[in-house]
Amino acid sequence: MVGHDPQQTGRSLSTVRLHPRLLFTYTDDACGTPLVDGAYAPSGRLLWHCTTGDDVISLAARADGTVVALGRTGISAVSPAGHRLWRRPLGRQLRTPSAQPPTIAVDAMGRAYLGSSDGIVRVIAPNGSLLWTLPAGGPTSLGNTPSIALGPQGTLVVTGTDGRLRVYQ
Repeated sequence: MVGHDPQQTGRSLSTVRLHPRLLFTYTDDACGTPLVDGAYAPSGRLLWHCTTGDDVISLAARADGTVVALGRTGISAVSPAGHRLWRRPLGRQLRTPSAQPPTIAVDAMGRAYLGSSDGIVRVIAPNGSLLWTLPAGGPTSLGNTPSIALGPQGTLVVTGTDGRLRVYQ
């Protein structure tokens, strides 16, 4: 999943398979520059690229192929054709120590669940609106983020920044 920067440009390339027919790439720029994300066929042919307007740090995909990209300052949705559908600011920049980037998961209804360094889990509707928030331990001096998993019946499992396991039905 994580690439390397042999030319020492300050950027690293990551590749994630979020869809059976597509590989998604995103770059990490130490300066926080908005970067280009792309979708590639398994053959390596570029299908599309899209600038999300944020430094992408985590990706998830909906069943319809829409990519949900979590950045340091917001969350965006990109259509299967590569068009940005919406962007929602998060209100404050996420701290992302290399050991534990924010987590993101998408359920069968297309809702995005994201855990961030403020110890809050946010649930975002398919249209980008904030549905609700769940406390998950609060902020820590280490910048830890809640870990998120979704069960097959829609159960949300969260390990908070305080180490407590939370299960939501």
